[in-house]
Amino acid sequence: MIKFGKALAVAAMFAAGAAYAQYPAVLKLVKAVVIPDSNIVFSVGNKEPKTAAEWAAVQKSAENLVAGARQLLPMGPDTGREQWTGFTESLGAAARKAAEAAKARNVDGVLAAG
Repeated sequence: MIKFGKALAVAAMFAAGAAYAQYPAVLKLVKAVVIPDSNIVFSVGNKEPKTAAEWAAVQKSAENLVAGARQLLPMGPDTGREQWTGFTESLGAAARKAAEAAKARNVDGVLAAG
């Protein structure tokens, strides 16, 4: 599932497209939040969290992705705004589902959110 987390991060970068050159804050946020937190969330497919602390880390990372999606929404380019909005809203919705599943300690639910 690490591959899926990386695929999500790559999708974020492609969705941003030319915005990176124009909006370095997008790249900064993707590198600081989207990539590392998606890797944590989707790592449950490789190693199931066992302790409360491990589950809390997954939940926190999913919540960080929700917040990151909110931050990304207004950062998108003027061209392709509809696609950008769709992507960021989908990211936020999937991350909310992952956070709920992590709170319930449901591995399948976390993975299904992706």
